[in-house]
Amino acid sequence: YLALGFVVIIIAVTSYQIVCAVLFRQIVASQPWVIALLRITVDILTKILYIPIITNFITTFDCYFDEDTHNYWRPAPTIQCLSGDILQIASTFVSILFLIILFTYTIIVNLFIFPHNPRHGGLFSSRSGVITTFEFIILFGNVFAVRLLFSWPFWRGIVTVGSSLCIVFVHFIYQPYYNMTSNFLVCIAWTLFGSIRLCAEIGYAIELSSHSQVPQKGVFGRCSLQSN
Repeated sequence: YLALGFVVIIIAVTSYQIVCAVLFRQIVASQPWVIALLRITVDILTKILYIPIITNFITTFDCYFDEDTHNYWRPAPTIQCLSGDILQIASTFVSILFLIILFTYTIIVNLFIFPHNPRHGGLFSSRSGVITTFEFIILFGNVFAVRLLFSWPFWRGIVTVGSSLCIVFVHFIYQPYYNMTSNFLVCIAWTLFGSIRLCAEIGYAIELSSHSQVPQKGVFGRCSLQSN
């Protein structure tokens, strides 16, 4: 149901933006607050809800193999993944479809609709939307890496930490935002993310090598039960 709610939000925001684009002149002349509300709505969708939406959609097809090579759905370990459950198959199809839509939508919005006025464009006004689009693509991939590279912690760490360093390097070299403070803030955010992921992967490696992992029935399902 949460995924369905996110689908409704994406459709509503996209429809709102299309209507504002078609009636832009009339809205600016009579009701300019509608455009301001649209900007806030798009920012909420692409910045605040971006990761939760992707994570929730991934949950619908997040599966794992147990020791008997049976494929189970991680949110409900008693259900085999895509084993004929119509609800699960439908939710998987809808989630993948809207992941593609959300991915395409964020690329279009960040690539073509961005504040470019150096004086009145705000803190994150930039020369172009290419770097911001690149950031969102990397962020999209990071969410997938953290969720789906569950059994490959080394490669998960390489993807998440490496992409963070890549973003910091790109901002340091190209400085896409007019304001140096903006470039500095973005670098701080990605540096913190990379550092947290690096520490987390080191912690997971220590747990694995010392055999100190605590079984979690709700997450690992049958694997945890069998290990007990």
